[in-house]
Amino acid sequence: MIGYESSRQLGLLQEAGFTEAPPTNPVLTRRIAGRDVRLTLTIDAIQELERETGRGIGELMKRLAVMDFSTSDIIHVIRIALMAGGESKAVALAVSWHFVAARPADYVRMASDVLTAAFAGLDPEAAPDDAEDGASKKA
Repeated sequence: MIGYESSRQLGLLQEAGFTEAPPTNPVLTRRIAGRDVRLTLTIDAIQELERETGRGIGELMKRLAVMDFSTSDIIHVIRIALMAGGESKAVALAVSWHFVAARPADYVRMASDVLTAAFAGLDPEAAPDDAEDGASKKA
């Protein structure tokens, strides 16, 4: 766990006069293969994603926006976001292999939403228009 998330660090911030609580990581709920799953990217998860892809979060966001991404970009984003959202490593790996890798185009928007939420925060009003697996969101 990164240092600033510890209660000791939070106490230090309060003693230094910081009155607002640090922001929480946005959590998206999406439907994959008939099941609602939670996806988020903590700072640790972002660092793991950057290590595994060899790209920074900004570059990954840009690549998705201009449709210049690789299949592995999508698979890594979804797998790591599932683990950070509470799924076991084994389940996250199985989901990313059997569903995301099999039809990565169905998960481009989900990966983009996960990255945007982690980087810029979550707009609860910005729900996807469709409700199909791989693209649905519950507010």
